[in-house]
Amino acid sequence: MGHIAIRLNPQKLTNPDLDIRYALPDLVHEHTANRIKDDGYDYASDSDNTLIVYLSCVSPVADVQEVIRILQSHEVCGNRVLDLAVIGISDDSRNFKIVHPDGGGEFTVTDW
Repeated sequence: MGHIAIRLNPQKLTNPDLDIRYALPDLVHEHTANRIKDDGYDYASDSDNTLIVYLSCVSPVADVQEVIRILQSHEVCGNRVLDLAVIGISDDSRNFKIVHPDGGGEFTVTDW
């Protein structure tokens, strides 16, 4: 099982409605015919209250491209999420390789 993490800073959202933590996985789940599933959310331990929405999937390398396509064409809670998101993939649910925005890098989740 693989994982996709979508990091968002609520302070940068046009509509900082924290229901996005539920609406975003629901949108992806619906548009992938239940293939990509909600895997919870958490807040990063940094001071800006970064929200991380987790998705579980079988093939994160392929499935993250589908998530990016969905977020390109849909708003979530009145927000263009893809414009503000950092999206990473992982096979171990702790160490995420950043795939969006382009440029690479990684982030580690310590509390999840």
